[in-house]
Amino acid sequence: MKTAFPICQVDGSQFNDVSALKVLLNGQTSGRYIISKGRGWHGGIHFNNRIAFWAQHFQPVQAMADGELVAYRMAEEYPTTQYQETTSSYSNNFCLLRHTFQNPDKEDESYTFYSLYMHLQSQKEIQDSITAAESASQISYIRLKKNWNSRSEPGSADFDKKVLLPKDSILKLIDPSRATVTKDKIRNTEYDFLKVKVVCVGQYVGNKDKVKIQNEADQKLNQEVWLAIKQYGEGTNPEEFWNNLAEPLTKQMPPWHTQNGPENNLPIVADGTVQVPELPMNIKAGEHLGYLGKYEYLKNAQGNIDQEYRVHLEVFSNDRPPEYFLKALAGGQEEHGFQVIDGSSSTGVMEPANTFFNDIRRAIDTDNDGQISENELVAFYQAATNRLEKVIAKHPSEWYFKEDELAIKYKKLIEKGREIQENKLRSYYQSEEGYQNSPYPEMIESIYSQFINHEQQRIEKITWIQQIDLNVLNVESRVWHIWPLSISNIKDGERHWHEPILNPMSTNHYQSGGKCIYWGLFGDDIRKERAGAHRGLDIFAEVGTNVYACVDAEIQHTRHSNSNGNLIVLRVTDKKLVQRIWNERLDYKVHELSDRSEGAIGKDVNIDNGLRFAYMHLKSIENNPETGMPLKVGDKVTKGQIIAKSGVSGTKLDGTCAPHLHFEVSTRHQYFDSHTKINPGYFVDFKYYEQQSDSEKKWQLDVSKTRYKGHIGDKKFPEDGFNG
Repeated sequence: MKTAFPICQVDGSQFNDVSALKVLLNGQTSGRYIISKGRGWHGGIHFNNRIAFWAQHFQPVQAMADGELVAYRMAEEYPTTQYQETTSSYSNNFCLLRHTFQNPDKEDESYTFYSLYMHLQSQKEIQDSITAAESASQISYIRLKKNWNSRSEPGSADFDKKVLLPKDSILKLIDPSRATVTKDKIRNTEYDFLKVKVVCVGQYVGNKDKVKIQNEADQKLNQEVWLAIKQYGEGTNPEEFWNNLAEPLTKQMPPWHTQNGPENNLPIVADGTVQVPELPMNIKAGEHLGYLGKYEYLKNAQGNIDQEYRVHLEVFSNDRPPEYFLKALAGGQEEHGFQVIDGSSSTGVMEPANTFFNDIRRAIDTDNDGQISENELVAFYQAATNRLEKVIAKHPSEWYFKEDELAIKYKKLIEKGREIQENKLRSYYQSEEGYQNSPYPEMIESIYSQFINHEQQRIEKITWIQQIDLNVLNVESRVWHIWPLSISNIKDGERHWHEPILNPMSTNHYQSGGKCIYWGLFGDDIRKERAGAHRGLDIFAEVGTNVYACVDAEIQHTRHSNSNGNLIVLRVTDKKLVQRIWNERLDYKVHELSDRSEGAIGKDVNIDNGLRFAYMHLKSIENNPETGMPLKVGDKVTKGQIIAKSGVSGTKLDGTCAPHLHFEVSTRHQYFDSHTKINPGYFVDFKYYEQQSDSEKKWQLDVSKTRYKGHIGDKKFPEDGFNG
């Protein structure tokens, strides 16, 4: 099972480990696991726009593990509720993924759990952003296409001091319409200056004063600066200049919104009702699920509203987690350290009378067994956030609406606020009798009665479990909750495989540089405009990228040809290892395009002959670490060993604008034989165009603007070994 973090970094790159995400979470006071800011149960965690603004505007919320989408609710616009004179709107959109974790020691045993992504952005808000960016009427964030000087405020003492912002820096436009500009002169030439905020600093790649320039740029992070936009003479189009300077960062409609139905090609139902697809949609870890959605909420009974954009993430299961799953959550450690507690009878209110919260305390703080006050209990939870991550608790779900249970929880929580308000008012009176004879008790009673009614209406619109037919999808009202980020510890280390290129992506461009997202896929039909089949997968790789042995193998063949360039063929003949690699192949679905389709497995594939893995268009071959000499036929290589550098050998003499590794899998390596070839997608977990992030697509686009030459690589590989 592959896993991924629920959000990426501002530039689209993935977080290296969970500690960086925890730093983000520590920047907010609400939305913590197990205990909410309102002193009640909270079964998940929140990421909001205060700590991850990019997940609202241009980087998506991501699936946390491989699975299938089994339920969702999506509306074009947000629902609203009315309280006194105040109308609040909030997202009740969600998608629910189901995951299956296989017991590594027993083939017939697995554990099913779910991940919930609640409060996703509405379809209309996503589409409005896309439309505004396409028309260039409103652009909130841009990424620089080139290095560009920034300055302090025009007219200020520091205006003449330039600071170079590197290519790929991300800027927030203070005025998204770009209508508000300030004029000033540089060397007697008048410019328009646009005010922006630096939210991400790119990496400077020049040679001159590299450290100095990077340090100066880094100091501008989260600072407001001004960019010069030249005043143009007759015949010059300012928009063309702007487009050359930067690209707008905007949203994309989540792929699953158009993957409904038996053919996975229909739009989802977006009428605000809970839907269970007839056929679950396959979702990969890291796949785009949506963006942070709007959430307005009443801060108090006086009608004061707060607003944020957020996603609520939750991981739960109907069943108590087995030991092998707990071990996986702990990264494979036998001493997993999890505390598993049954709190089925909890009301969800944090108070000493609620034994559930006291049970958790005893489980994670065995040295203190005395009675504690409510304030002491709250203080304990504020200090114990990290330890709560190791608690797995069965508890009534927040997403199941049952009026009497809901009333108990929310009335108790709201009554706490009422008590505080009344005590404050009592302080103005000399006696309780004086307070009771004042108009305030009746006023407070009326206000808080309305407040409770409003909250019940809101919760009724947000909950969803009771709207599902349990005969179709069984999600219970009391479930086992798991700290959501712990599933990132599940290691996918059982598979005997290493990707031939790190972060493999199919190429998006022709050799000429033109865009063609399917050209690198596998099959006889995929390039039907040309004679001949494409018998491998073209994996995007800048020249000089490390190329890895995907399995333990022996070098069978090396050579150079005018079409394939320098190549290496690896051979696996050990029958047990061959069978293991074959059994562990991916659940890959070949791409069916409107006028062409990918191939799958050749009719003459026979794994009794072993497996062959071919790498083509290489630049150079690596040395054997044991001999210090270049790798050669007969040498053994191990999974994950660097065997070569990628290149453009074998491409046209005038070079290529789409450098890549051509990778083939077969049971008998013959250059012009499709019948023994296997679609590499069954082995390489690559990203097709739809799975690539905006920054990855841009990376390929930028590379496609350069023609790379090097027909023979560093030098021609010797022809050695054998075909077959």
